[in-house]
Amino acid sequence: MQRDDERAEQFKRDGFVILDRIIDAETVAIARRSLDRILAGQYQGDRRPPAIQSSPHPIFGGSRTTHWAVHGRLLDADIWSLVTRAELGRRAASLLETTAVSVIEDQLLDKPPGGAPLATHQDYRYWQFSTSPRMLTCWIALDDMSPELGTVQVIPGSHRWGQQVVERNIAEDFRDPTFGEGEPFRSIMHLPNVGSSSRRPTTRRSRTASRG
Repeated sequence: MQRDDERAEQFKRDGFVILDRIIDAETVAIARRSLDRILAGQYQGDRRPPAIQSSPHPIFGGSRTTHWAVHGRLLDADIWSLVTRAELGRRAASLLETTAVSVIEDQLLDKPPGGAPLATHQDYRYWQFSTSPRMLTCWIALDDMSPELGTVQVIPGSHRWGQQVVERNIAEDFRDPTFGEGEPFRSIMHLPNVGSSSRRPTTRRSRTASRG
């Protein structure tokens, strides 16, 4: 097991780090049930403004693409509890070398069997309202991950590239990590990342939370 200082050094060097299992099997099962409810339009603990609570929350994606819901913590009390978990905040603050962090956004992702890959991107491009790129994403697998399921892919060291237009062909540089349920992946926001295509007849589910 890595010491905190070793993990911090790897994060600075590579722009990402794979942490030890950070949530237990019971929490994974709760998150799966929450995701299923949200995808079905069933909300438990809706924190949205009252004026829009009667409206369905948008679910993005199609039959061949990843389905995702943004700000799931506002729709479900169990997701709120997971996203705001103190241990996640502590680890994020440690990696960013700060005393406190805030949740900017969370996403719940559901990739269908044979689903198409997500486009190569840098998360920070979508958060230009922030004047600082000192953010990171915590990606938590809700299913055991393997390359065949279409995992998150990263390029070690690419957080030092600065903001990029990433339509160029860099697929051969990606690293395709494999890990089990509840083992989170964290990346700095300047790190280009992409979800590869799913090559198994099963669904891949995950949750992300971005902090800065």
